[in-house]
Amino acid sequence: LYGKFKYINRLEFLWENMRKSEIKIPEFVYDHDDDLEHRPLMDYGLETDHHGFHDAGAMDSTASMQSLRCIS
Repeated sequence: LYGKFKYINRLEFLWENMRKSEIKIPEFVYDHDDDLEHRPLMDYGLETDHHGFHDAGAMDSTASMQSLRCIS
């Protein structure tokens, strides 16, 4: 079973194994591949594409601060 699948992490390598007319690639795959082209550390999991994920902007509201006080 494993011999039938081949993991390919970039579109440029996919075209080495098949013709472009054989498969329809969704637009978000092209977008992600473009992100990887400009930010190569994302390919290794060292960088995220979710900007602001670790920012404290969500903690600005008093409701979220109130809920944190209830936890402690």
